[in-house]
Amino acid sequence: MLKMDDVRFTGGVDHRPVAPNQLVVDEGHAMVYVDNGSGGTAVKMSEGTAGEIFAGFSIFNRRVPSVIPAVIEIVGRGEAFTVPLPGWLTGTHAISSKVGGAAAEVTVAAGVATVAATLAAGVVVQITYSKSPTVAELMSLQGHVQPASPLETGAECGLIRNGLIYTSAFVTSDAWTVNAIPKLGSGGRITLAGSGVAIPGARVEAVPNASNPFLGISIIA
Repeated sequence: MLKMDDVRFTGGVDHRPVAPNQLVVDEGHAMVYVDNGSGGTAVKMSEGTAGEIFAGFSIFNRRVPSVIPAVIEIVGRGEAFTVPLPGWLTGTHAISSKVGGAAAEVTVAAGVATVAATLAAGVVVQITYSKSPTVAELMSLQGHVQPASPLETGAECGLIRNGLIYTSAFVTSDAWTVNAIPKLGSGGRITLAGSGVAIPGARVEAVPNASNPFLGISIIA
């Protein structure tokens, strides 16, 4: 999904039809150009394979997402303790040092962060992960939004190619940093790893944090 309050358009929105036998499941996903089978151009969500051509980030009627990013900050106490990660999805987390450089003192398994006693008081560690949202969280992000269907073959998909977006469609287990160059990944998500094509003119504007868990991407196509 897109965090629409923070999205800025600088070049308008382009449109292309969704490719045959494809779905666009949500806004904020990386789209690529493909042949529509009749000598024209269509789009689909990226797969993270070599040779893909970036078309833009998807935008259309808002949908209720099944996955959103989350960030939790843990402050050391000089003692061992645990912190639950509500809605945690297996294999989606990244642990990074925020204050004090001690990410190795925190581990995550089965939706629980375990903090070692060696994490000194005042040291801050950040956990970024993907989660299943609650109704209250969705209402906080989107307000009263009626569920919309995915875009199907032939439907027009809006494409953002210039501006600033904040998206949930990124690999939360990657180590995101400001000015990193995002790549096209599988399922329309952007990533720092793999053999996907680097998105031309794009860079990380803002990394997820406790107050805004979405990834900010600045793009000039």
